[in-house]
Amino acid sequence: MRLTKFCLFMGLALAASVPGAQAADWNRGGSIKDRGGVPVPAPVPVVETFKWYLRADVGGGLVDGADPAHSQNLYGLDRDPAEGGTFGALSNWFRGDFDTFATLGVGVGAYFTPQLRGDLTVDVRSKGDAQIESDYTYTRSPALNGGAIERVDGETREHAEVRSTVALANLYWDLAERGTRLVPYVGVGVGFAMRNIDRDHTTVENIVNVADPAAPLIVGNRTFWGQGTGRQLAPAASATAGLAYTLDRGMVIDLSYRYTYIGAVDFDTRISFSQAINGENFVNSKMTIGDTHEHALRAGVRWNVW
Repeated sequence: MRLTKFCLFMGLALAASVPGAQAADWNRGGSIKDRGGVPVPAPVPVVETFKWYLRADVGGGLVDGADPAHSQNLYGLDRDPAEGGTFGALSNWFRGDFDTFATLGVGVGAYFTPQLRGDLTVDVRSKGDAQIESDYTYTRSPALNGGAIERVDGETREHAEVRSTVALANLYWDLAERGTRLVPYVGVGVGFAMRNIDRDHTTVENIVNVADPAAPLIVGNRTFWGQGTGRQLAPAASATAGLAYTLDRGMVIDLSYRYTYIGAVDFDTRISFSQAINGENFVNSKMTIGDTHEHALRAGVRWNVW
């Protein structure tokens, strides 16, 4: 009896071990369906696969620098040496409107890592104006007019318009990984600015005989004039701090402060004389626009390209 019970027990154990071994084989090589299990969906992470973006920005700001100056355009070519030599436009002659500006820009960028991105941007600036409005007086050299005592009364006027387009290659470091709703960031950029200038200059001088101070007499006049358009490249660099807000996977609102440096440029314009002075019929006048430091607040949109 004991032998019978033992054999029965061993047979049941062996029979039970076969399905277990088969199940083990299925676990190693079979599918969920083959194992008779019920498939359970696993959570799939949402991966942001976009690599490129387009952008558009508007802004406005303040300008430090950009001081206009003249050189080579000399007044008093026939001035009495005893009174002094020639002189140029004085700084207080200038009236400029470079203090504020508006900007509009577009660009294309790429995501390099979850926190590193870069873009190429082109921004146009509203025009700046530089004007000269001044009067001056000097005594002519007696050697040039037969010893007569003559005075020159001059009135000079000039208007210059300066327009700038700035192209930059920018690199940004996002302080939170892409996909975060609110992302502060910092960035730097290098590039160049294309500056265009239109100048219109006119100077009118009256020659006055003052032999009788009580009855000065205008004995002649002359005009200097010149118009010119120039274009010149200048180095540019920027530093940016901003805050990006993700509306959805395809659109990001971008608010930022940007500092931009633009190097000095100068432009030559030929000023012609209606009457030769010391044998000269013209002079090359150079206007310089000094180093510019811009401080701008900007608002823009980035559209992610999938």
